[in-house]
Amino acid sequence: MEGSVRILETFKDIKLVIFDLDGTLADTIYVYHDGWRKELEKYNVDVSQETLNSMIGQTSDHNNKVLMNLANCSEKEVQDIMKKRDEYFYDQLKTGNVNEKNGAMSLITSLNESEIPIAVATSSPEKRAQTILDTLGFSPYVSYAIYGEQVKQGKPDPEIYLKVLNHFCLNAEQAIVVEDSFAGLLAGTQAKISTFFVPEISLTNSQLSKVDNEYFEGTFENLYDVKNYIYNH
Repeated sequence: MEGSVRILETFKDIKLVIFDLDGTLADTIYVYHDGWRKELEKYNVDVSQETLNSMIGQTSDHNNKVLMNLANCSEKEVQDIMKKRDEYFYDQLKTGNVNEKNGAMSLITSLNESEIPIAVATSSPEKRAQTILDTLGFSPYVSYAIYGEQVKQGKPDPEIYLKVLNHFCLNAEQAIVVEDSFAGLLAGTQAKISTFFVPEISLTNSQLSKVDNEYFEGTFENLYDVKNYIYNH
């Protein structure tokens, strides 16, 4: 774990924990990647892992533009690719091939027992996100969720996190964020919320230099480590 320890002095005052969904609570990222590869093969596109990684945590609009450039196709064709990718994803979810991230339910239930409200702030559309929350059993614990189509500016813009704070009538110092993507980490820290980072992909030094360390609480291996850090200090 790397980062500050400022949260340790203030956790007793925390009124809200805000989670990203894909890659943070739900182990969806590589299922999405497999779906992209499967559909892009039909356009004779061999998409690189680097390109797929660049799409993590981004809005649908952002990723649509990436796909249009990759496949040299129309917006209508991109929508068809997205539809087929989603069908693949829902099939994987239905058949039990999408799981919670390591330690997710343990942390969620501990926060619930501590009577700390839980929110979800995701770039995913509501239909897919809600299906994930329902299928993996998180829904009963989530007090509020906000989805990609409910913001004008997606991550790394802080809008989505500021809207969550506004919903609960809280200040930034009364909440913490848990994220897995670089875009999400920037969104959380730019909202001036203490942000715990449990990455799918390790950050480069260049990326780290863009993060506001004042609000970066550290990098963690999994959500068990986040839980231990919070409750054992």
